Amino acid sequence: MLSANRGWCLFLGCYFVRSRLRPRWPSRRGPCSTYHLTHVDTREPFPSPDGKRVIFESNVAGYHQLFTMHPDGSDVLQITHDAWNHDTPSWSPDGRKFAFVSDQNKHSAVYVMNVDGSRAGTPVVAPRNAESIHPSWSPDNRQVIYCADDDLKPPKKNDASIYSVDVQSKVVKTLISGGVNTYPSWSPDGKQIAFRR
Repeated sequence: MLSANRGWCLFLGCYFVRSRLRPRWPSRRGPCSTYHLTHVDTREPFPSPDGKRVIFESNVAGYHQLFTMHPDGSDVLQITHDAWNHDTPSWSPDGRKFAFVSDQNKHSAVYVMNVDGSRAGTPVVAPRNAESIHPSWSPDNRQVIYCADDDLKPPKKNDASIYSVDVQSKVVKTLISGGVNTYPSWSPDGKQIAFRR
């Protein structure tokens, strides 16, 4: 996950890479430094739009909870404190909300909450007989795209579709179906999406 214009990135396990040639992106030709930020079961780091904080998930007493911290690993704050799993968080472009999935209702559904952890009790996508994952915000903060039913029984692959949901109206639209379609992400102008097939 790249931080816009701040010269660093995050990757699985919460490592931090900073280029000494800021704001150039580190390459094989340019020197860079790598720091291991966390030493427990942590995943899915996602930087805030201004690059000043990172949201990630970490295992606490058997449940994945959401935390934020500074990019150097300091000032860690726990955002969720309950007996459910919270996965694949995504920071809204305006920096005011998180989208994430949670299994509060037996099936993983997309939730949205404020960055202080408030207003997290109602899913924007009602849980059905599907498992939602990988939410991603539209550039205008109005929609979240996500996929459903990715890797239900690994290593076997199954069909996974991509949907969008309007955060206010909660209207869901099917964008891509048929085959394995995962990890959706909006283009900066909001006119296209990228995804893995």
